[in-house]
Amino acid sequence: MSSNSSVALEIVQFQLASQYLSIVLGLILFVGGIVGNLMNIFTFSMLGNWKYNASSLYLLVKSIFDLCNMFFGLLTPLLSNGFKIDWTIKNQIWCKVRFSVGMMTFLCSLTFICFQSIDIYLCSSPSIRLREKSNVKLARSLILVCLFVWMSHMIPILIFHNIIQRGTTMVCAGSNTIYNQYITYFISICLYTIIPIVIICLFGYLAYRNIHRSNEHNRRLVSVILRQMMSMAFIQICSLFLFQIPLGIVLVYNIVTTTVNKDSYRQAQEQFVRTFAVLFTFGTTAVNHRDISSVFCFIVVLESILLVLFGIKKISSRSCRLFKKMFLITRTYSSNINVKVICCLFCYCIVSTFCHLIFNYLQS
Repeated sequence: MSSNSSVALEIVQFQLASQYLSIVLGLILFVGGIVGNLMNIFTFSMLGNWKYNASSLYLLVKSIFDLCNMFFGLLTPLLSNGFKIDWTIKNQIWCKVRFSVGMMTFLCSLTFICFQSIDIYLCSSPSIRLREKSNVKLARSLILVCLFVWMSHMIPILIFHNIIQRGTTMVCAGSNTIYNQYITYFISICLYTIIPIVIICLFGYLAYRNIHRSNEHNRRLVSVILRQMMSMAFIQICSLFLFQIPLGIVLVYNIVTTTVNKDSYRQAQEQFVRTFAVLFTFGTTAVNHRDISSVFCFIVVLESILLVLFGIKKISSRSCRLFKKMFLITRTYSSNINVKVICCLFCYCIVSTFCHLIFNYLQS
């Protein structure tokens, strides 16, 4: 009897932890996303770089879509998981519109990041023919094509996304099996995670190689705006790794364990991790290059919370030293960050956290 009571108590604790995580993390990302994206929109609009620089245009349009995604994408899970206010199960139209617009704005944001990384590669290319392809006219055409493609992609969502009953609760979800598989396997894993990471890493590396292979005279000719765009692009590569990989891991885990019978305690654990991964994904649209030191500081606190919640009381001193060094680097050299150091530390943070969690789970 005491064993059942302790398990029930732990389940309740995980449920409360999921709720508090939704409130704290959701509010941080929501407020930070609104302020950061408004600052980006104001900055690029006032400077006017978007009129003659394709990368600036991509960033301006991306910030507008990121701002919309804060309301259509992030606000609903924040209210439903954190405050138990779910309007999507009360109104059929809002159920369809919220999910379709939220997905469209998020996919547009990821697409514009990919366009920006490709444009920076073109700008840094030693080939004149490739550099000429980086222009505002082509950027505007690509933006219109992107909008047309993802707005057309909304049509099946408006048809198949409905308020349905699962067990004893009503949820806003897909009502078609093939449609649900398409969302899970293609949209969530490929379009949200694998494809943008591959494109950004590939063209980011090519641009980085172009700059370092050029001679000293050509480096001086690289404009200040292009250098700033490259710095922001590398930060976005790191942030995409940080915020998207946890969701990819959770989605793959859900697919692998679909046929596994899970007790209430394991479901509570998975719900907590799923809540974290879904909310954390919105960091891609909420965090900009100015927030990088705050993100590192937040990672330190977040990893400690995750490890303690999953029963890991001790964190290695090496991890703590690396996190402190990471924070000091970004606070001191926020305008001139070593890209390789950031990439390594980002990857270390993600891998160490999830390895600790997986190892602890296998031992339990």
